[in-house]
Order: sequence, then structure tokens, then C-alpha cells
Amino acid sequence: MDCSCQDDDFYPICGSNKAIYHSPCFAECTASLRSGRMFTNCSCISDGRAEAGLCDERCSNLIPWSIFIFLHGIIGGLIIAPNIIAVIRSVDDRDKPAALGLNTCLGSGLAWGLSPILYGKVLDASCLIWQYPCSSSGACELYDFRSLRLSFHGTSIAMKFAALVCTICLVILTRNWHDWKYSKKPEPQRSYIVMTNASREQQNPVED
Repeated sequence: MDCSCQDDDFYPICGSNKAIYHSPCFAECTASLRSGRMFTNCSCISDGRAEAGLCDERCSNLIPWSIFIFLHGIIGGLIIAPNIIAVIRSVDDRDKPAALGLNTCLGSGLAWGLSPILYGKVLDASCLIWQYPCSSSGACELYDFRSLRLSFHGTSIAMKFAALVCTICLVILTRNWHDWKYSKKPEPQRSYIVMTNASREQQNPVED
């Protein structure tokens, strides 16, 4: 068919050469079968055949990646309690509630405030084709999956590495602070009253 290919008409097809085309028009397909799910007579493809949709990409690293994510989740859960204990033991008794509250506030603010903005920029940077409804940028229609997974996981690893560096710096700076190891506060004096049988008989005399 003779058509004028438009960028806004996004209908991806996968050719038999494993190449993805923006639409049947870009592959110069002139016939369709199966209600538009298969296309033939495509001039840009050697055997002229294509199917609707993106080409399947097999992930050879799916099992190692799943094991890594599983271990990462377990380790991430195990460090929650030690972090809380470290915060509590780093301040005086009167400041412990404030320290826990401030730690939770900062963690929630950075996680729920900055993370959507940061990862939104990462997703937008990996977009190949945008929708433009009413001459304005809309949703992303196609991502560069390789760039997306590298940038997404790379950003997460970079933040984890920055947190590890900060933790190491704190350990180096505070390892000689003996006040944390040996408290100088005197232990409160406790007095105990030991009552013998004689003292009990004096307090409770037996009447004949």
C-alpha cells in the first residue's frame, strides 16, 4: 500500500530478520493477515514477513539476577535492626526518641520525596519514542531496555556505594571515641534490705 508514514502512528512490528519497525508503513508492508497480526510483502524485510508486537528478547542472566535480588532483599532486611540499635546507642538516653524520629523522617523524606524524581529522570532518559498528544510530550511508547536496566541498576548501586562510603567514614571517625564503649556515668546505688527471722519476730511478736 502507498502510505505516508507518520511518527505518531506507532504500531511496532517484528520482522523475520528480528528487527523492530516503527509501524508496518516503515517496513513497506502491503498486505496483512490474521486481523492485522501478521504482515506480508514487506519490502524492507528479506522474506517480506513480519508479526505485530516487539521481538522477543531472551534473558540469559535471569537466574543469576533472580538469585542476586533474593540475596539483596535478605541482606537489606537483616541490617534494619542493627541500624536502629546503632542510632539508639549513639545518643544520650534523653535524645533517643528524637533520634529515632529524625532518622525515620529523613529516611522517608529522601525515599518518598527524591526517589520518584530521580528514577523518573532515569526512565525518561531511556525512552526512545514519546507520544505527543496535542503537541505536548506524553507517555513513553518504547524504551531502550538495555540502557534502562543499566541506568536503573547502576543508579541503585551508586546510592548503595555512597551509603557504604559514609558508613565506613563514620566507623573510622568514631572508632577512638571511648565514651561510647565505656560510659563515665556512675551506676546508681542500690540498697537492699535483708530481713532475718529475728527481725520478723520483732516486727510481729507472737502473743501467748
